[in-house]
Amino acid sequence: MDVARKLMRNGDLGQIEFVFSGFSQNKLDMRCLFTPGGGNPIFDMGIYPIALSQQFLGNPSEIKVFGKLKSDGVYEEAHVFMRLVGGARSNFVLSARTVLPHWAGVLGTGRNFFWNFLVHPNIYHLQFH
Repeated sequence: MDVARKLMRNGDLGQIEFVFSGFSQNKLDMRCLFTPGGGNPIFDMGIYPIALSQQFLGNPSEIKVFGKLKSDGVYEEAHVFMRLVGGARSNFVLSARTVLPHWAGVLGTGRNFFWNFLVHPNIYHLQFH
């Protein structure tokens, strides 16, 4: 992520228009994550994609969320869509139900930057328009 921040600071990405990420791990067996009124995967895992979006776009003006709830109302999975005042967007998938690659991308008017979010942040792809 340091490379992406440097590219943004230098203006190499242009105006950031869209940030996306995915963070999914099978944690259904971790009872502490699924306690009504206590822990849940959104609190435990959600901070990473939320922080990523905020670092590149700031605070959203609109948030839409849908996902999968357990019978007790605790989220197992969430799909989050955010919009900012200037029109930039962000979305991420967060799941404690399944294992998927941890990925992220920052798309700008100048270039797009993709990387393996969290696990191998030094493996990335820079795409020119």
